[in-house]
Amino acid sequence: MIVYREARPLIREADILLFSGDGFVSNAIERVTNSEYSHVELAESRYGRIMSLGAVGSGVRYQPLSLTLRQGDYTRVDVYRLKPGIPFDSDALFRFAFANLGKPYAFLNLVGIWAHEAFKVSGLINSPRIKDSDAFICSGFVSRGYTAGGRDLRADVNDPITTPEQIGESQFIEKILAFEPGEINETD
Repeated sequence: MIVYREARPLIREADILLFSGDGFVSNAIERVTNSEYSHVELAESRYGRIMSLGAVGSGVRYQPLSLTLRQGDYTRVDVYRLKPGIPFDSDALFRFAFANLGKPYAFLNLVGIWAHEAFKVSGLINSPRIKDSDAFICSGFVSRGYTAGGRDLRADVNDPITTPEQIGESQFIEKILAFEPGEINETD
């Protein structure tokens, strides 16, 4: 498997970055959602750097992907891209994403997903407090961003409670590459 430094020139704007991790939180998310993924972010390019946009515990952030990789317990990143010929407005995606920078993390959505997955309780995930929330979990942020760009990745799932695995299973995207973080320095 290649490392980030080799993958970096292959990552394009609006690519979906699906992360697998090896820490406590990553393992818990992967178990609860029965997924190989614990996190998801969007790729964006700025001044020759690959940036990542995503929702984390501190809220929606925008930073170099190299910093995201150094801060996390990630062991693998799978890069997905819209299949050729699928209509999509990436400008609308990024207008949505940048308009929501700093918005809070939606811890209630995580509880709803956990209750739904563990006990098949769906009342919480269908709650207006979740559907109309101004807060995000990582996969809800990416899903809502793509919907803003005109491509609902999973029309069968409510955007705010979409899981990373469900995004990876979308019929509209394909896996382009996988990489391990490897050694990363501040200029990557």
